[in-house]
Amino acid sequence: MTHQNTLYEATVPVALYIASILNQPDITAGDFGLHAAVPSRRPTLVRLLAWLSDTAYDADDECVAIGERHYGERFLHEYEEMRAFRDLRPAIFSAVQTLLGHESAEVARER
Repeated sequence: MTHQNTLYEATVPVALYIASILNQPDITAGDFGLHAAVPSRRPTLVRLLAWLSDTAYDADDECVAIGERHYGERFLHEYEEMRAFRDLRPAIFSAVQTLLGHESAEVARER
């Protein structure tokens, strides 16, 4: 859905879907113990939060400023996918906010 800090047309619907399932029991249940440190065994919730976090970073104000320096001040106007993802940030925050009190340190680190 992203590659080398690039957002695509599919990024927004995938991010919206991920935000909508974050609190589902099948997602929140997971092994937050011994095997959670092994990347292939990271709980699904942690992996989804990490992707959302990385993608949000790829669309933050600093990335927009860098894009504007390289491509001109119309960068964000012309980069529809980034603009759409940035518009989605309040919905993503609302979904992640419910996890602020999660007992797992690994979840807390990714939110």
